[in-house]
Amino acid sequence: MAEENEERTPCQIKNLAELKRLIKPGTEIRATYHSKHPEIVGLTRVVTTVQTNCFYSKIKDQPKHKYSNINHGMGFRSDFEKAGMYKFNGSSITVMDSRSNEPKVLYEMEVYEPQMSMAEQNNTMRMEMM
Repeated sequence: MAEENEERTPCQIKNLAELKRLIKPGTEIRATYHSKHPEIVGLTRVVTTVQTNCFYSKIKDQPKHKYSNINHGMGFRSDFEKAGMYKFNGSSITVMDSRSNEPKVLYEMEVYEPQMSMAEQNNTMRMEMM
């Protein structure tokens, strides 16, 4: 696919409302920093489930990855924080740790539009598990 060979650019997001509108099944996320789970930095995750307070994602093209199977198979959970916990820097989003007494970065991420529909992703995941 020619689309896969092109360099993808992250979405430009200005505020939490825009982020929540963009986070839907199929949206791709790449952590550029994570204070609690540094092993996910650089891995592309695909959003699978969205709730009002959080979303779940699985490691793209890796259905057997430990972070794809946690939370009873729902994948990696990311909570939506209060708007004051986010810093929007063009294509990068910094999320501050709301549980820390001092200002501390929890993680940084980039968000990408879906490359394929959820149905295509589910078919791909089924084929990889066989």
